[in-house]
Amino acid sequence: MSEKTTFLNDFPLDSPQPADTVVEALAARGVLGGVPVSRLIPDGGFENYLLVAATETCAAEDIAAYAAALEEVLS
Repeated sequence: MSEKTTFLNDFPLDSPQPADTVVEALAARGVLGGVPVSRLIPDGGFENYLLVAATETCAAEDIAAYAAALEEVLS
């Protein structure tokens, strides 16, 4: 794979809190938190799952800021 190859990495996070609550709390901190899976599959029992994406355009600092904000929200 060359350095110019685009790749996508979408992954679910299983949260101890409802995902929509987590997304709102992250947004209040200026962080785009992802998409609650329950928005995509309303009756699937995925209320605590959050779909997150990261690509090669995400800087390490951005990922660290996301992780810190998420840890703060979930604590």
